[in-house]
Amino acid sequence: LTYACALAVMEGLRGELPELAFAATGGSLLNRIRRLLGVSRECGAVSMRQLSGMALLGIGLLLIALGVRLALSTPTYSSTGRIRVEHNQANAAGWGDQRGAPDYDPYFIQTEFELLQSEVILGKVIEALDLNKAWGIRSGEGGPLKTSESMNLLKGRLELRAVRNTSLIEIRVFSEKPDEAAMIANAIAEAYRDHRRAQREQLSRDGIKLLEARFAEQEEKVKQAQAAQDKLRLELNIPDVTASAEGPAPLMTADIMRKLESLRIESKVEYDRQATLLAHLKALRTELGPERMAQAIPTAVPDTVLSAFLEKRGNAEQQLASLSKEFGPQHSEVIKVQSQIEDLRSKIKDRVDGILLGLNAKVLSLSNSLDNLNQAVAQAATNDVAQASRSQPYFEAKRNLDELQRFRQVLEMKIASEKIDVALPKSSLVEIVDRAVPSLRPNSPNLALALALIVLGILLDIGGLLTLKGGSRLGSLPGDAS
Repeated sequence: LTYACALAVMEGLRGELPELAFAATGGSLLNRIRRLLGVSRECGAVSMRQLSGMALLGIGLLLIALGVRLALSTPTYSSTGRIRVEHNQANAAGWGDQRGAPDYDPYFIQTEFELLQSEVILGKVIEALDLNKAWGIRSGEGGPLKTSESMNLLKGRLELRAVRNTSLIEIRVFSEKPDEAAMIANAIAEAYRDHRRAQREQLSRDGIKLLEARFAEQEEKVKQAQAAQDKLRLELNIPDVTASAEGPAPLMTADIMRKLESLRIESKVEYDRQATLLAHLKALRTELGPERMAQAIPTAVPDTVLSAFLEKRGNAEQQLASLSKEFGPQHSEVIKVQSQIEDLRSKIKDRVDGILLGLNAKVLSLSNSLDNLNQAVAQAATNDVAQASRSQPYFEAKRNLDELQRFRQVLEMKIASEKIDVALPKSSLVEIVDRAVPSLRPNSPNLALALALIVLGILLDIGGLLTLKGGSRLGSLPGDAS
């Protein structure tokens, strides 16, 4: 006990005494004191050095086991084929369809990956290559595998990868046989190509069937519309000339209406002019009398007879003035000329009255003609409206029939175009760019990696053993030797 206390005191004074002394490092002071006092260790406690050595030893053994397992594993070969894929396009497209580049689909490649690993594609590969039987014999069970089992095995051996910034997909298959890996990779690419081609053809056929069904429905509508139009034509008594027109023929065409309107305007102007002239002449007759008005009438209404009468009257008045100076008022020649002048005055008065009566009759005639023209135009417009209203159902049925026939023609042309498009050769939506070929070297085992793992494990085991040995030597130093 005294010795142990001395050791403890010396340990406490270790940092306080810088003088030179014999070294007493290494080992565990607590263990030395327990040994001196005769106290046993608790559950065989180990040091950190020993734990590190044991850990290095375990890791090294694990790496050696992994390296040996990798070196002794069955050789595996891989074969890679590459295909180019394109988006699907609508085959029976809409009107005015421009079959250009489809819209961008961010999930297109991922969707095709899932399709390549689906039963639709892998099931055909398993059936074509009879993998159920081949893998069943290889597994040692003797009988063929189930399709689901073969599909799970095939999915485990299949690896898909998209080539960056392209529309290419790599199909990589792993197998113990290099020929089998290449054959399976090529079969998957061909099955996927055939599936996309069949899908495209099926879309085309389905589109044509839909168009043909729509055409048959449209044809039935055309027949019904034609029957309704014929029935309305008989009921409304539509003549052939009117039936072939786009609408009911008006009684007065636009040209006739323009001519009538022009004539009406001219008649109205002439009527106003003559009526104004007549009213003015009547006012002058009342104001000036027939003889003075007769001097004004030839200016407004030229009349050769009145002008001749006025000229004769003027000559007779000159002759009367000359004879009266020469022979006197009672001479027979003077009396004769006077009687001629009176006769001329009477004729002039009658002529003026006749002109006024003629103007009055002309104004009345123009008025009646204008009224009749207005009535004729109004009646023609009324008749046109009545005829249009009566024949409107027929022409509506005719327009409906024309629209149905035009749509039927468009459908017929579309069907013909789609059939020609199906018959023409097209670029494939899936193209096998690189076919898979058997690999000459196996992908696994990777002997270099296996050797590296074994060497690393050996080095770790050596390090662990050295660590354990050093810890045991230091821990077993006797306390008395101090």
